[in-house]
Amino acid sequence: PEILEAAATAAVQKIQLGARGLDQTCQSVASSLVVWRERMAQTHDRPREWIVPSNTLLQIAGALPRTVRELKTIPGLSQSEIKHWGKALHPHSPFEYIDICVVRV
Repeated sequence: PEILEAAATAAVQKIQLGARGLDQTCQSVASSLVVWRERMAQTHDRPREWIVPSNTLLQIAGALPRTVRELKTIPGLSQSEIKHWGKALHPHSPFEYIDICVVRV
C-alpha cells in the first residue's frame, strides 16, 4: 500500500509540474483527471499510462473538450480510450470535470 501511495503521489506531482503553463482552471482539471486516472488504474488493476497517458491528460486539461467531437481532436487519445473513458473525459464545463473525476468516481 505505501509503495502504491508513493507512486500515485509521484504521478500527481508529475502532472502538476506539466500543468504549470496552464491557467488555474486547467491546472485544477489536470489534478482532477490524474486523481481519476489513479482510481481507474487501481480499480481495473492496470498501469496508469494504460488508462490515459500523462501527456494526453495534460492535453485534455488544456483543451477542456466538451463534446466527443472535440475529444477526438486530442492527439494521442485512441478511439478505444474515447469509447471506454469518454464520459469522464468530456463534460460540459471545467467544473464538471472536477465533479466527475473527484466526487462521482
